[in-house]
Amino acid sequence: ESPGRIAVALSFWVGGVGLSVLKGIAYAATGSAMVRTSMFDSFGDVVSSAIMAVTQWQMSNAKDAHRYPVGKARFAPLGVLFFCAFMCSSMCSMTFDSVQQLVAPKEEDAAAEAASAAVRRLLEDHPRAFGRGRSVESLAAEYSAGAGDAGEAGGAGVSAMLM
Repeated sequence: ESPGRIAVALSFWVGGVGLSVLKGIAYAATGSAMVRTSMFDSFGDVVSSAIMAVTQWQMSNAKDAHRYPVGKARFAPLGVLFFCAFMCSSMCSMTFDSVQQLVAPKEEDAAAEAASAAVRRLLEDHPRAFGRGRSVESLAAEYSAGAGDAGEAGGAGVSAMLM
């Protein structure tokens, strides 16, 4: 084979596919939205190269020239259109996911709030079970006085005790 074809094949398999796979592994390990976006960009390059290679192969294939009396010149714009549709759908999907992550509450925050509420409730019901320290005594005084609501000083006292 010619050195040009070897270079193109190496660029596709090592530079395109290999890079996409490495970024996919990095995304699986980190879960980072930025790595995912970069991975889709690299994957788009691979798909673009594959679409253009197939388009060029179809255009240069002379075996079925009788089926295309006007020629195969329309394959190139069709390949570009197909690639644009692929990239548009993947970018729209990433845009919708990012907007959803911006407006949706974080799962970690909900879990932390649930744990904090459980600890507050436990301290409210049994404050003396955790010892006789100054923090526990102040929490017991707050809760017995009725100041142990989630948005008031009781929440701050529980947070201070947990630190």
